Amino acid sequence: MALLPILQNNYAQAAVVAPDDARLVSERASYESPKGKIDGYLVRPKAKASAPSCWSFTRTAASTRISEDVARRFAAEGYLAYAVDLLSLVGGTPANEDAARDLHAKMNQDDAVAALVAGVSFSSSIRNRPAKSAAVGFCFGGSMVNRLAAASPELDAGVAFYGRQVPAAQVPDIKAALLLNYPETDDGVNTGIPAYEAALKANNKKFTMHT
Repeated sequence: MALLPILQNNYAQAAVVAPDDARLVSERASYESPKGKIDGYLVRPKAKASAPSCWSFTRTAASTRISEDVARRFAAEGYLAYAVDLLSLVGGTPANEDAARDLHAKMNQDDAVAALVAGVSFSSSIRNRPAKSAAVGFCFGGSMVNRLAAASPELDAGVAFYGRQVPAAQVPDIKAALLLNYPETDDGVNTGIPAYEAALKANNKKFTMHT
Protein backbone atom coordinates (compact mmCIF):
# COMPACT_ATOMS: atom_id res chain seq x y z
CA MET A 1 0.00 0.00 0.00
CA ALA A 2 2.94 2.31 0.63
CA LEU A 3 4.21 1.73 -2.90
CA LEU A 4 0.83 2.12 -4.61
CA PRO A 5 0.74 5.96 -4.68
CA ILE A 6 4.21 5.95 -6.24
CA LEU A 7 3.20 3.51 -8.99
CA GLN A 8 -0.18 5.03 -9.83
CA ASN A 9 -0.53 7.56 -12.65
CA ASN A 10 -0.56 11.18 -11.53
CA TYR A 11 -2.37 12.96 -14.35
CA ALA A 12 -2.33 16.36 -12.68
CA GLN A 13 1.44 16.24 -12.39
CA ALA A 14 1.82 14.93 -15.95
CA ALA A 15 -0.33 17.65 -17.53
CA VAL A 16 1.64 19.88 -19.91
CA VAL A 17 -1.06 22.58 -20.03
CA ALA A 18 -3.15 23.13 -16.90
CA PRO A 19 -6.96 22.95 -17.15
CA ASP A 20 -7.20 26.54 -15.87
CA ASP A 21 -4.57 27.96 -18.26
CA ALA A 22 -5.46 31.64 -18.72
CA ARG A 23 -4.78 31.51 -22.46
CA LEU A 24 -7.60 29.04 -23.12
CA VAL A 25 -11.36 28.70 -22.98
CA SER A 26 -12.75 25.21 -22.46
CA GLU A 27 -16.20 23.68 -22.16
CA ARG A 28 -18.04 20.39 -22.26
CA ALA A 29 -19.69 20.04 -25.65
CA SER A 30 -21.72 17.29 -27.28
CA TYR A 31 -23.01 16.56 -30.77
CA GLU A 32 -25.56 14.24 -32.33
CA SER A 33 -24.41 11.22 -34.32
CA PRO A 34 -26.28 8.36 -36.01
CA LYS A 35 -25.41 6.34 -32.91
CA GLY A 36 -26.64 8.86 -30.35
CA LYS A 37 -25.25 11.86 -28.50
CA ILE A 38 -21.46 12.01 -28.22
CA ASP A 39 -19.83 13.99 -25.41
CA GLY A 40 -16.44 15.66 -25.40
CA TYR A 41 -14.16 18.45 -24.27
CA LEU A 42 -13.86 21.54 -26.46
CA VAL A 43 -10.99 23.98 -25.96
CA ARG A 44 -9.84 27.01 -27.94
CA PRO A 45 -7.38 29.88 -27.63
CA LYS A 46 -8.95 32.82 -25.79
CA ALA A 47 -7.18 35.39 -27.96
CA LYS A 48 -8.80 34.21 -31.21
CA ALA A 49 -12.46 34.54 -32.07
CA SER A 50 -12.01 31.80 -34.66
CA ALA A 51 -9.16 29.30 -34.57
CA PRO A 52 -7.48 28.64 -37.92
CA SER A 53 -8.23 24.93 -37.85
CA CYS A 54 -10.02 22.28 -35.82
CA TRP A 55 -8.66 19.03 -34.43
CA SER A 56 -10.77 16.09 -33.33
CA PHE A 57 -9.15 13.66 -30.90
CA THR A 58 -9.81 9.98 -30.48
CA ARG A 59 -8.56 8.16 -27.44
CA THR A 60 -8.24 4.92 -25.57
CA ALA A 61 -10.91 4.38 -22.98
CA ALA A 62 -8.89 5.04 -19.84
CA SER A 63 -7.00 8.16 -20.89
CA THR A 64 -9.58 10.92 -20.56
CA ARG A 65 -7.34 13.36 -18.75
CA ILE A 66 -4.43 12.68 -21.09
CA SER A 67 -6.49 13.36 -24.21
CA GLU A 68 -7.87 16.54 -22.68
CA ASP A 69 -4.34 17.71 -21.92
CA VAL A 70 -3.33 16.94 -25.52
CA ALA A 71 -6.30 19.03 -26.69
CA ARG A 72 -5.12 21.91 -24.52
CA ARG A 73 -1.64 21.63 -26.01
CA PHE A 74 -3.10 22.11 -29.48
CA ALA A 75 -5.28 24.98 -28.32
CA ALA A 76 -2.22 26.66 -26.83
CA GLU A 77 -0.70 26.51 -30.33
CA GLY A 78 -3.71 28.30 -31.81
CA TYR A 79 -6.04 25.44 -32.75
CA LEU A 80 -9.61 24.73 -31.80
CA ALA A 81 -9.45 21.23 -30.31
CA TYR A 82 -12.06 18.65 -29.35
CA ALA A 83 -11.36 15.54 -27.24
CA VAL A 84 -14.16 13.12 -28.05
CA ASP A 85 -15.51 10.59 -25.54
CA LEU A 86 -16.23 7.53 -27.67
CA LEU A 87 -17.46 5.69 -24.59
CA SER A 88 -20.54 7.91 -24.91
CA LEU A 89 -21.68 5.03 -27.12
CA VAL A 90 -21.90 2.80 -24.04
CA GLY A 91 -22.92 5.26 -21.36
CA GLY A 92 -19.89 7.52 -21.03
CA THR A 93 -16.42 7.19 -19.51
CA PRO A 94 -16.57 6.25 -15.81
CA ALA A 95 -14.14 7.80 -13.33
CA ASN A 96 -12.58 4.44 -12.48
CA GLU A 97 -9.95 3.45 -15.06
CA ASP A 98 -10.48 -0.30 -14.65
CA ALA A 99 -14.20 0.16 -15.26
CA ALA A 100 -13.42 2.31 -18.31
CA ARG A 101 -11.23 -0.40 -19.80
CA ASP A 102 -13.96 -2.98 -19.24
CA LEU A 103 -16.51 -0.70 -20.88
CA HIS A 104 -14.20 -0.07 -23.83
CA ALA A 105 -14.36 -3.77 -24.71
CA LYS A 106 -18.15 -3.48 -25.02
CA MET A 107 -18.03 -0.61 -27.51
CA ASN A 108 -18.85 -1.41 -31.13
CA GLN A 109 -15.99 -0.07 -33.25
CA ASP A 110 -18.15 0.38 -36.36
CA ASP A 111 -20.44 2.58 -34.27
CA ALA A 112 -17.38 4.52 -33.11
CA VAL A 113 -16.38 5.23 -36.73
CA ALA A 114 -19.90 6.45 -37.54
CA ALA A 115 -19.78 8.71 -34.48
CA LEU A 116 -16.42 10.14 -35.55
CA VAL A 117 -17.63 10.84 -39.08
CA ALA A 118 -20.43 12.91 -37.56
CA GLY A 119 -17.82 14.55 -35.34
CA VAL A 120 -15.88 15.86 -38.33
CA SER A 121 -19.02 17.60 -39.57
CA PHE A 122 -19.65 18.92 -36.05
CA SER A 123 -16.14 20.32 -35.76
CA SER A 124 -16.53 22.14 -39.07
CA SER A 125 -19.72 23.80 -37.87
CA ILE A 126 -18.28 25.36 -34.70
CA ARG A 127 -18.13 29.15 -34.92
CA ASN A 128 -17.15 30.61 -38.25
CA ARG A 129 -16.37 27.18 -39.70
CA PRO A 130 -12.65 26.48 -39.29
CA ALA A 131 -10.97 25.96 -42.64
CA LYS A 132 -9.51 22.53 -41.92
CA SER A 133 -10.32 19.48 -39.80
CA ALA A 134 -7.85 16.85 -38.64
CA ALA A 135 -7.93 13.83 -36.35
CA VAL A 136 -5.16 12.69 -34.01
CA GLY A 137 -5.27 9.33 -32.27
CA PHE A 138 -3.11 7.11 -30.10
CA CYS A 139 -3.17 3.29 -29.97
CA PHE A 140 -6.88 2.40 -30.41
CA GLY A 141 -7.34 6.03 -31.40
CA GLY A 142 -4.71 5.59 -34.10
CA SER A 143 -6.75 2.77 -35.58
CA MET A 144 -9.80 5.02 -35.48
CA VAL A 145 -7.90 7.74 -37.35
CA ASN A 146 -7.15 5.32 -40.19
CA ARG A 147 -10.75 4.14 -40.31
CA LEU A 148 -12.08 7.69 -40.11
CA ALA A 149 -9.84 8.76 -43.00
CA ALA A 150 -11.38 6.04 -45.14
CA ALA A 151 -14.92 6.88 -44.01
CA SER A 152 -15.02 10.70 -44.06
CA PRO A 153 -14.39 12.74 -47.24
CA GLU A 154 -14.49 15.87 -45.05
CA LEU A 155 -11.36 14.99 -43.07
CA ASP A 156 -8.35 17.01 -44.27
CA ALA A 157 -5.60 15.29 -42.27
CA GLY A 158 -5.09 12.32 -39.98
CA VAL A 159 -2.27 11.64 -37.52
CA ALA A 160 -2.14 8.07 -36.26
CA PHE A 161 0.19 6.83 -33.54
CA TYR A 162 0.59 3.02 -33.66
CA GLY A 163 -2.88 2.46 -35.08
CA ARG A 164 -3.88 -0.62 -37.04
CA GLN A 165 -4.38 -0.12 -40.75
CA VAL A 166 -7.49 -0.30 -42.91
CA PRO A 167 -7.73 -2.96 -45.64
CA ALA A 168 -6.20 -2.03 -48.99
CA ALA A 169 -9.66 -2.02 -50.58
CA GLN A 170 -10.64 0.99 -48.43
CA VAL A 171 -7.56 3.08 -49.26
CA PRO A 172 -9.01 4.63 -52.47
CA ASP A 173 -11.66 6.30 -50.27
CA ILE A 174 -9.05 8.21 -48.24
CA LYS A 175 -8.98 11.95 -49.02
CA ALA A 176 -6.97 13.14 -46.01
CA ALA A 177 -3.22 13.59 -45.87
CA LEU A 178 -1.81 11.12 -43.35
CA LEU A 179 1.04 11.16 -40.84
CA LEU A 180 1.58 7.57 -39.68
CA ASN A 181 3.77 6.86 -36.65
CA TYR A 182 4.69 3.28 -35.75
CA PRO A 183 6.64 1.58 -32.95
CA GLU A 184 9.70 -0.43 -33.91
CA THR A 185 8.81 -3.70 -32.18
CA ASP A 186 5.03 -4.16 -32.09
CA ASP A 187 4.21 -7.03 -34.41
CA GLY A 188 0.52 -6.78 -33.66
CA VAL A 189 0.43 -3.41 -35.39
CA ASN A 190 3.38 -3.60 -37.75
CA THR A 191 2.34 -6.68 -39.72
CA GLY A 192 -0.17 -4.58 -41.65
CA ILE A 193 2.26 -1.80 -42.61
CA PRO A 194 3.64 -3.17 -45.92
CA ALA A 195 0.22 -3.75 -47.48
CA TYR A 196 -1.07 -0.38 -46.25
CA GLU A 197 1.97 1.48 -47.52
CA ALA A 198 1.76 -0.25 -50.90
CA ALA A 199 -1.93 0.62 -51.23
CA LEU A 200 -1.34 4.26 -50.27
CA LYS A 201 1.40 4.54 -52.90
CA ALA A 202 -0.62 2.72 -55.57
CA ASN A 203 -3.52 5.14 -55.04
CA ASN A 204 -1.29 8.25 -54.97
CA LYS A 205 -2.29 9.19 -51.44
CA LYS A 206 -0.39 11.89 -49.56
CA PHE A 207 1.27 10.35 -46.51
CA THR A 208 4.40 10.38 -44.39
CA MET A 209 5.44 7.37 -42.33
CA HIS A 210 7.79 7.20 -39.35
CA THR A 211 8.94 4.26 -37.23
